Amino acid sequence: MHIRIPPGTVADLPETIPLLPQLGSLLLPAERLPVVIHEPRYIELMNDALAWHKMIGVIQPEPEAASERTPRLCTVGCMGRITSFNEMEAGRYFIVLTGICRFKLTHELPVASSYRQARVDYRTFAHDLGGEQQAPSLPTNRTRLLQALRKYLSLHKVADWSVAQSLATDALVNWLGMICPFDPREKQALLEATTLAEREATLMTIIEIAVFGRTSPVPG
Repeated sequence: MHIRIPPGTVADLPETIPLLPQLGSLLLPAERLPVVIHEPRYIELMNDALAWHKMIGVIQPEPEAASERTPRLCTVGCMGRITSFNEMEAGRYFIVLTGICRFKLTHELPVASSYRQARVDYRTFAHDLGGEQQAPSLPTNRTRLLQALRKYLSLHKVADWSVAQSLATDALVNWLGMICPFDPREKQALLEATTLAEREATLMTIIEIAVFGRTSPVPG
């Protein structure tokens, strides 16, 4: 299959993809995720992806099954394209994946490869390909978000406050979702939020629960 880069529509994306399970990792469209590859099965995955379309589906295992050799997977992941690749010492590789489009897992395939592969459906998230700025506008909660965020960053020291302040709200929401040490289920809720507005609301809830101990459930 010939892959258009950048893809114009979901029809340009492969329906069968290799899967890279990553507990606690979040890849979002147009964002970058650094990954260290060292297991033989994932080196095989990387080599095959480099030889074909350079695309890998990042997906979380279900947290309670994460220690299993073949854990159950969450139903939503994100397609990433290898945009940087470096060989490290001791047979390890450092790659950077740039998010392309989220997908729903349709079903896994019986394969001869040591890594997992699946059929996926991108249609629910087709707007990812047009840039999420085309999604409905974010609600005007920036002041509230920054108020909670400042307290969160003072507790966790995961980012510089001045950098956070300088980012536009949409970039801030995505950046925080990826770098903050949220629980895997919280990361998954951020991934599955269909629009940026929903992701912002989910992020707000997660941060306020962490900072203020509020008991409202995470949306999604």
